[in-house]
Amino acid sequence: MAQKQDSLGGFLSGLEGRLVQQIQTPAADLMTRQDVDSLYFQTPAPNAIEWAVKEEFGNVPTVYKHQRQYQIIRDFFQLRCPLCNSQRQEDKDCWGKSRDYLESENLLVWNKAAGEDACPSCKTTRSEFAKDGLLSTYDTMLVVAGMRSGKTATAAIIGTYVEHRVITIGHSVTGGLARYFDQLPKQPFEITFIASTDVQSADTVWTQYTNLRQNSTWIQKYIKWVKRLELEQQTQNGSKPWAYEEMQKSISNGFLNLKMNSLNSNSGGIAGRTRLAAFIDELSRFENTESRRGADEAYRVLENSLRTIRSFTKEHSIATPWLGTMVSITSPISDDDKAMRLLKKAPSIKSMYYGHYATWEFNPEHSRSSFDDAFEADPLGAMRDFGARPPLAASPLIPEPERFRELAIQKDLKPSVQFKKYVHTDRTMREYVAATAENAKLVRDSERYICFDAGSSFDQFAGACAHGEWVQTPGGRQLVTVYDWVFRLLPEHKPRRDVWFDFVVQSIGYMSKYARLARVEFDRWQSTYLIQQIRDQGIMCEMKSTDADQFSKFVNDVNYSRVRMLPPFPTDAQTEPPLMSPQGLAFYELEHLERSPDLKKVFNPHKGERRGWDSDDVATVVVHVNDMVQSSVVEINNSNGPSNRLRREQVGGHTWGDTGKVFHLPINRRGW
Repeated sequence: MAQKQDSLGGFLSGLEGRLVQQIQTPAADLMTRQDVDSLYFQTPAPNAIEWAVKEEFGNVPTVYKHQRQYQIIRDFFQLRCPLCNSQRQEDKDCWGKSRDYLESENLLVWNKAAGEDACPSCKTTRSEFAKDGLLSTYDTMLVVAGMRSGKTATAAIIGTYVEHRVITIGHSVTGGLARYFDQLPKQPFEITFIASTDVQSADTVWTQYTNLRQNSTWIQKYIKWVKRLELEQQTQNGSKPWAYEEMQKSISNGFLNLKMNSLNSNSGGIAGRTRLAAFIDELSRFENTESRRGADEAYRVLENSLRTIRSFTKEHSIATPWLGTMVSITSPISDDDKAMRLLKKAPSIKSMYYGHYATWEFNPEHSRSSFDDAFEADPLGAMRDFGARPPLAASPLIPEPERFRELAIQKDLKPSVQFKKYVHTDRTMREYVAATAENAKLVRDSERYICFDAGSSFDQFAGACAHGEWVQTPGGRQLVTVYDWVFRLLPEHKPRRDVWFDFVVQSIGYMSKYARLARVEFDRWQSTYLIQQIRDQGIMCEMKSTDADQFSKFVNDVNYSRVRMLPPFPTDAQTEPPLMSPQGLAFYELEHLERSPDLKKVFNPHKGERRGWDSDDVATVVVHVNDMVQSSVVEINNSNGPSNRLRREQVGGHTWGDTGKVFHLPINRRGW
């Protein structure tokens, strides 16, 4: 009996102790295991850096070792407090900084009370910084970096963090992601990793991303928890149960109606989705064509799929301004690939975070000397692959574009004639693109030489005009080609409008009232009709092809200061070729020309792939008209040669300068 009383007393004493413990325990600790886990998966990591490096989250502490990786993640998510950290550029740059230095920075962290990021030191919130213009808001990342730099891992780390934040959002709101983003119930959402081919999409960012998920302590805990929910779910009204599934190229979280998937660049397969984020693997390797697999179309379709989430976050929330983001980290292929074109425009796009790094500027494990053997074997290829600076052409006609421009451009030179585009309608109501010459300046100093390249329906219609001027040099007087104008007219595709050729005849007639037109030449055989019409105005006109020797001579003339070209527009550097000024397009085309191994051809290997891109028409007329001007000189000591006699017969004679003769047009109908 005494033993029973002792047993009962012990039970009551234990019960009392447990009740006292419950009274003293916070309410959160009285939750069920399911409630505690649910709260855990509603709580985000303090920020993207802590997500990456902490063992309980992403578990990738090497981010501190790869300082550029750290810097890109930190700055894309705008974590560095602008008040509590030095704003000197050398202090913001992480390259060469120690882990202790990086860990000492004051970074914004998630503040539950504020419902957004805030600085733990000065307590200022992200929205307050953004309002004062101290922090930017990015929804696009573009980083061009050399091969073997670690760029793929950087994108994958960002991918796991985005998934982590999406999960915490989905479990913190009744109704999940659809309710949070104000969408219809059961609305599916995607985070997509896209590459140019199926093989590539399976081998690069997607693979790194899935590997990092397996390495993440937090994500692996979440997978176990959500699978337990899957087993415990009860279907009502015969509804289909949801499932969590991991396949080779997709991960489906049925609880959140969220899918992470790996796709290729077939834009027809990526359209029509609501995406929370998109990661483009090696954007530079996408096709540079107008097809639906082309880089431009794939990029456009992806941006459209992000638009719903971007609009919502801009309108309703500053807490997660990066949702709806597009991340592209790539090595370049050519100066004209999609990534390099975006990089040139990036400074004018406020919502784009961008960077451009050689491998030895991105990965501290590689120095410039590590690639000496590659540069010795193939300098251009090594600079493209590891220096992230692709040549403008594989075997360039102009190997030093910057020096070429410095020698060729006369900054104060202005066009002597303006061209205004208009739409011409013929008597059958068919429309064409045409141009009218206007605002011509009256010039009587010397004859003008003109060349046209008459493209009709795909290639552009191009023209150039130049004259010669004698210049005194230390080596004597030399003839310099001075450009009066450069012209380009691009046929239209939608609606289709070919070029109305008659505008050329009208323009020549107009210009002949203001300048002496010595000769007009066409580079295309289909220009017979135009040649006849121009001859009927009393102006010499012929068809004459442009050959490789003329291109080589042109480059040589530039090197010897015998060419003065019109300066490009200031905006041309950030403008795509179809929208460039004609004089800017002249440099673009010249700098992208290649020479064949036997030096007998000069060409752009991508001509005809895209309308308005990779052409050589403007370059051709610029080179051709230079040859016309330079060939106009007749040396006195050979004035009776066959070529000079022919030239005199063609354009009459007039002495110009004391080192040679330039033959001018005889008096014509207009009394010139």
